[in-house]
Amino acid sequence: MGAAMKYSILLILLILLIPAAATAIPSGTSVSLIGNNNATFTASGGSGTTWFEYGMSESTLNVWTTPIESGPFTWTEYGSPLTSGITYFVAGCDSTGCDPNPATFTMLPATPLPSTTFGLMITNATKNKFNTLMFVSNIFLPYAWLFPASASGLAISIMTALVLFAIYYGFAVRTRGVAVPVILGVIGAPYLLYANQGMNLGIPVEFQSIAQGIFYASLAGILLVILRK
Repeated sequence: MGAAMKYSILLILLILLIPAAATAIPSGTSVSLIGNNNATFTASGGSGTTWFEYGMSESTLNVWTTPIESGPFTWTEYGSPLTSGITYFVAGCDSTGCDPNPATFTMLPATPLPSTTFGLMITNATKNKFNTLMFVSNIFLPYAWLFPASASGLAISIMTALVLFAIYYGFAVRTRGVAVPVILGVIGAPYLLYANQGMNLGIPVEFQSIAQGIFYASLAGILLVILRK
């Protein structure tokens, strides 16, 4: 075999051995724990300093995460530019290159904050023009909204007793009469408490939990008064 042939074979072997000696590029990129502003990236392979690249196009991974100097090939990305409801592509990378098969993931939609009802009271009141015919038909109905329609009669009785008991008993102890609480409670309360009944004034959502706590405290106070007597 000639010297030229030997050198050619040796050169071919060296070329074939170079990829085997080189470190494989990262692969198997996956995404987990996806939220509306965060996601966790994981990949395998890679050596030395590693990182992840992601973006909204598979061909344009234009956001780089913080380099991972050591430890597992994983990273949790929080906040901007991650945007709720948007689909992204991500690939694990090191100095030899990036995963040729980026993983795709879609951020969860953001949960909107509760809408306040501040400012709606006067709007609702003026829209129904203080229609007294509407008031009369809705005096007791707001108290029955938690019950099925088939039990509306019983619902009205139960809810009226629960909601107004504290008012009735408090006035009765103080004034030795129930005329004032009956007028204020039975006739007046439904006009103000609900946004879709009576005067449609309603209680702002920020105050509903406070009102519930006050109601419980009132019942506890009534029980204490009864026990002390």
